[in-house]
Formats: sequence, C-alpha cells, structure tokens
Amino acid sequence: MPTIVFFIFISIYALIYFFYGEIIPVGNGLGWDGLIYAHLAKDFYNLIFVNHQIGSYYAQRILPSGIIYAFLKIFHSPLDDAHVIKAFEIYNTFLLICSTIIWQRICSLLKLTPKLQ
Repeated sequence: MPTIVFFIFISIYALIYFFYGEIIPVGNGLGWDGLIYAHLAKDFYNLIFVNHQIGSYYAQRILPSGIIYAFLKIFHSPLDDAHVIKAFEIYNTFLLICSTIIWQRICSLLKLTPKLQ
C-alpha cells in the first residue's frame, strides 16, 4: 500500500483524536506520569540548565519534554497544561507518520509483499 494512504489514514485519525479524543481525568488531563513530563516541558530550561533539578531516572527520559518545550517556545504558545497536551499529541502524530514512512521504505527495500508486511 502506498505511503500516502497510510499518511492520510494517520492524519485523519490524529485529527479526530485531536478534537474528540479521550482526556485522562487525573492531573488536569496529564495523567500520573504526565504531570512530571509536563512540568519538564513547561520549565525545561530552568530545570535542566539552571537549577539542575532532574534525577537520574528522568534524565534519560527528558528528550520528548525538551522537544515539546522548544516547539512551544518557537511558536510562542503558552506553557500551560492544555497546550502541552496538544503539543505532545502533535509530536506523537509526527512520530507515527515517520514510523510509517520508515516501515514502507524497509518493506520496499526488502521487496516484501503485502502478505508479509
């Protein structure tokens, strides 16, 4: 199946989820662990570079929060829970689309038939 079909399918699903998807009732929609990652995304620079307030467990998990922080700063979006949640949803959709493209290229290189994909 061509990559564009997967791209369209994922994009439609993401749009539906973006506007009508389920919101976790805990932590203002962030969930339990999401509270920590959202806190990192809201104040990434100070927590990492100024105050060094990150434990070793979360130090290996800071990349997505850093990307969200940069994304929100670049687009001058507020650093509140709602915008952090939407930014993570957009980032997740981007990663799904990239994964689909990579999977299609692997299948093409290996000349896999649709039955094997």
